[in-house]
Amino acid sequence: MKTIDITVFRGGGATRNKAPESVLTVCHSETAELSKNLFPTSFVSLDKKFLRHPELASKSVETKSKRDFMPLPDDSKSINADENRLRLGGRSGEGRRMQHNPSRHSDGSQSLSMPINLICPFGCQKRKKAAFTMAEVLITLGIIGIIAAMTLPLLIKKYQERVLVVSAKRSYAIVTNALMRWNADNDMTGDYLSFFSSYGSDVERLRVLTKYMNTVQFCTQDNVEPCGGRYVVKQYKKLNDGHGNTKQFDFINWWRAVLVDGTFITLQSEVENGSCIHKYWSYETDADGNYIPDASSPNGYKGKENTSYTCGVIVIDTNGLKSPNQVGRDVFGIAFTQKGPEESQNATRGNINYVLKNDKLIDTEDYTIGKFEE
Repeated sequence: MKTIDITVFRGGGATRNKAPESVLTVCHSETAELSKNLFPTSFVSLDKKFLRHPELASKSVETKSKRDFMPLPDDSKSINADENRLRLGGRSGEGRRMQHNPSRHSDGSQSLSMPINLICPFGCQKRKKAAFTMAEVLITLGIIGIIAAMTLPLLIKKYQERVLVVSAKRSYAIVTNALMRWNADNDMTGDYLSFFSSYGSDVERLRVLTKYMNTVQFCTQDNVEPCGGRYVVKQYKKLNDGHGNTKQFDFINWWRAVLVDGTFITLQSEVENGSCIHKYWSYETDADGNYIPDASSPNGYKGKENTSYTCGVIVIDTNGLKSPNQVGRDVFGIAFTQKGPEESQNATRGNINYVLKNDKLIDTEDYTIGKFEE
């Protein structure tokens, strides 16, 4: 079996200092493993070539053949010293050259001389592993925190709106399906006047209607405590009630039913003399939104009569006492004409048609309840 002696010298290159540091004797078949052990940090193997590791940028190796670094030919004549020359380059003063000096011994072994500064196991420091500094980590975490602070509120807001939209659609479907079932059972299909003109009172109408829903609690105006009690519902934006205070939406605090999913439902009939067509008073306001007194007016304030075709309004709070408790977000008034839900639903009732059509809520604003001030 052929063996190779690798003699390691201090100096080398131009100094030609031949003082041996150590001698390693290995078999020919072990040279591949030896190359990994001798040059763990200085060189790597790529396509059977020993190349300079890219992390050590201060030096580079110019390779000329597959035998450049550790030539192990069967025929020593094929070893060409010029062909097996390594060039170590870098900053000024670091350049040096040396040749491989293989020689064959009488026992068939070879010796190969190399400068010790090429062989890391004999005195070279281990390469430090790449890692982030504490400052880099803190800066990165700070950037992530800033981005999160900017994006999370928006994401949360969009998620909350999506939940409210889905709840509004579900509650709307429950109400309209219940009315259609009542109409079908009473042979009044397509005629919503019949329901809002029947049973004598809104409490009884609501009681009958909720039989077509999954109802868990029913309360009259005299006692709504079992159904969550009275609570404040804001308008979709800050409005003057005509008397210098912010306007609230008080429909839901009348008689009320509670569904199994937590939805609150109430209703009010607007039928007059057996017809959905009726008159209502439209108030005039000053620049601050206050009603203008007028002794000659039937209501004591300036205004005029308008005509309405609404048979009744069913009010839903899609999540009960849970916030936001505001018209246009979780509270909606669904107005019905004789033929069905009104095509035009105004913003003061939440405009449920806008939600159904656009799959999003109307624009609302938060405000403080109390005295109205622009």
